[in-house]
Amino acid sequence: MKAIRVALCVLVLRFAGAAKILGVFSIPSISHQLVYRSLMKELHSRGHHITVLTPDPLRDPSLQNYTEIDLSAAYSVWQDKFNTLTENRDKGRYLIFTSLQLAQMGIDLCEVELNFPNVRNFFQENNTFDLVMTEWILSPCFHAIGHKYEVPVIGISSVPPAIIVHHSVGNPAHPAYAADVLLGYTDHSTFIQRVHATIHYILLLFAYRFWILPAHDAVVRRHFNNNAIPYIEDVVNNVSLILTCSHFSVQSSRPNMPAVVDIGGMHLRLPQPLPEVLNNIVAFQDLKNFLDGASQGVIYFSLGTNVRSDKMSVEKRQIFLDAFSELQDFRILWKWELDELPGQPCNVKVAKWLPQEDILRHPKMNVFIYQGGMQSTEEAIRAQVPVIGIPFFADQDVNVKKMVELGVGIYVEYEDITKEIILDAIRKILYNPSYKENMKKISKIARDQTKRSLDRAVWWTEYVIRHKGAHHLRSAALDIKWYQYLLLDVIAFISIVFIFMSWLILLITRFIVRTIKSRSSLRSKKTDFNLHEPTQVQ
Repeated sequence: MKAIRVALCVLVLRFAGAAKILGVFSIPSISHQLVYRSLMKELHSRGHHITVLTPDPLRDPSLQNYTEIDLSAAYSVWQDKFNTLTENRDKGRYLIFTSLQLAQMGIDLCEVELNFPNVRNFFQENNTFDLVMTEWILSPCFHAIGHKYEVPVIGISSVPPAIIVHHSVGNPAHPAYAADVLLGYTDHSTFIQRVHATIHYILLLFAYRFWILPAHDAVVRRHFNNNAIPYIEDVVNNVSLILTCSHFSVQSSRPNMPAVVDIGGMHLRLPQPLPEVLNNIVAFQDLKNFLDGASQGVIYFSLGTNVRSDKMSVEKRQIFLDAFSELQDFRILWKWELDELPGQPCNVKVAKWLPQEDILRHPKMNVFIYQGGMQSTEEAIRAQVPVIGIPFFADQDVNVKKMVELGVGIYVEYEDITKEIILDAIRKILYNPSYKENMKKISKIARDQTKRSLDRAVWWTEYVIRHKGAHHLRSAALDIKWYQYLLLDVIAFISIVFIFMSWLILLITRFIVRTIKSRSSLRSKKTDFNLHEPTQVQ
């Protein structure tokens, strides 16, 4: 009976502290959603009531107190815009073209998703919440939901944050060593890269202040019809906390305010045997045998969920087919989104979907060819598999460059791909043991943490709930004018004082010089007068 009473007390205490949490995760990409899903499910397991707006709902009726609002219709809009973005990706290297395109995608996502009938109906209901968590990558408009329910907001990002995200909590983002993630520069930039990063920083903040924020504010006014909501910049700058999927072992080390908490690798789970993952999927029944039977090893090729390899040109596809056909001693697993792959070599197996995390941990895995996505990078590091990166957009470029810098990967430019380049990159990793050894070292550093990233994310989430917000974590930089933040008033004051003092010193110097000259002239005249004065006769 005593044990029962203790158990009941624990149960009561657990649910007495339960909070109602609303998660708003707008980007239609399963790799992003897996990160947020892991946190929502963990919070749910700890007794909190969860409501989630997501384009990838679980649809699990066994989950009690776990409500989902389906945003999956946004996938069609996202994919159309994403294809345009990848086609023009090179322009972003020299301008802020990519940043502005992504900003427009964020504005469009706000407009489209807030206009879904099920979303409109949801916000018209008389709901109450204790906390709102929003995906803070492209769409600051969703922060207004926190103000609607008069509760704190936590922003969460499944990728290293862009400058405007750091800006929202006053986090330093110095372009010399912490350039915007979209530029693809590491913390060891060249002079030209620093010039580019500085210009990009100024132009992006200008666009953020005078175009992006006003556009999101207009969307908020249109859909919530509430003039009591402050201007969107004030709402965004009031965010309590930002959870970001980054870690110093993968990204460059940088200073963070207490309001920014790294939760890199949060979606990673314990290994699962392939049969358990694949039992109910007929197409994968022989996958384990395919991997186990690789005499020399396995090469895994996947461009993720946003970049579809079936959209490659016939010419590019043939390059990979020709390269893989020359590696007959190895087995290649290719994430291919169609039922058939024309010209498929006998050592290649294709599938529309694969349990990537478990495949990478297979003992025969040698090389991972990927697009440089953050979650795939974390999974490769955990599995200790060297990578060949073919980046397309956003953070992928800098992720791959960091892998090269760490000595665990090779960078391949998609536009320059040839059969020889692919084969050379694969053979370098296969026959140079340094890539594998370096990956083991990085993996050890990434795993050496005081607590799991997921536990850290849960603790900070509940911290914000306990204190009904975390305004005290914000930087005072948000409360001062931009010219004060840049010390322009101080520089102007010092400059004026310096100019005045220089002018004063100059005046004094000129006065002294003139005085000396005047006295010298007077003395000279007096001497001349004495020399020419007539001598008196005695």
